[in-house]
Amino acid sequence: MMKYIVVLLTRKDQLEDDGISLDEYLSEVPQFLSDILEKCDHRVIAFNNKSKDVQINWRQTTDLLKIIEKMKAKNGYKPFTNNLTDRVKKVVEEDRMKN
Repeated sequence: MMKYIVVLLTRKDQLEDDGISLDEYLSEVPQFLSDILEKCDHRVIAFNNKSKDVQINWRQTTDLLKIIEKMKAKNGYKPFTNNLTDRVKKVVEEDRMKN
């Protein structure tokens, strides 16, 4: 599952106000978050929620979409599945065959 996760942090504006880069912030996060980032191949992005600047908002969105596209390519463009989704698909298909 972790190969399908992107960590999206908010309040990038606060980091900027404090003069801290995302990399600096991430170097000091608790171990549990560091472990999550490692397991998801360090796919992380921070958004400035307060920005009214269209260019900043566009760039944030574009950067997120680039991360997602790279992740999809790395995963062979296969969607995330697990046992639960497989079972639901099977039940739906069985139900469809009955009707």
